[in-house]
Amino acid sequence: VNKGQVEEKELFDQLQLQFGDQFLHYHKHIAIVHADGDSIGRTLQEIGHEVDKLQLFSAFLHNFAHEAAQQIDFYGGLPIYVGGDDLFFLAPVARTHSPDIDRPTTVLHLALQLDQLFQEKYKFFQKELTDLASVTPPTLSFGIHINHVKSPLYEGIQQSRHALFKQAKDIRQNPEK
Repeated sequence: VNKGQVEEKELFDQLQLQFGDQFLHYHKHIAIVHADGDSIGRTLQEIGHEVDKLQLFSAFLHNFAHEAAQQIDFYGGLPIYVGGDDLFFLAPVARTHSPDIDRPTTVLHLALQLDQLFQEKYKFFQKELTDLASVTPPTLSFGIHINHVKSPLYEGIQQSRHALFKQAKDIRQNPEK
């Protein structure tokens, strides 16, 4: 047994003593989340090179990113990269014991909230540009990996990216698979 393993066991024992039944198995895990917009390029093609429309689109992405970072932070997550339609953050797997929530929520609830936020922001943008009404709205795809605290973070990041770019996006682009 090495010194790091002893210190880790001591930490978990202290947490168990301090929080008792509130310290649960999932507290030893962290969610690694990547999200990326789908069909952003198609929307940009429809917008073309008109500066006013591009500025509105840029404002849509900026507003989404700003509010997404706030939601991630409120949930207890840590935004690593938030820019336009790209998100990368770490978050608790679940939140159950907090005075600011009335029922348990999970990182899946957070992903759903972020997806809804993206859709709401896009609808507001689309109202400004009525000529985009016939264009299929862009969507968000998520890759989520639940990583144990003892597992290497870089492996969890790779798994989250794989879940996004090799699975979620492939399903959206090829729904018959």
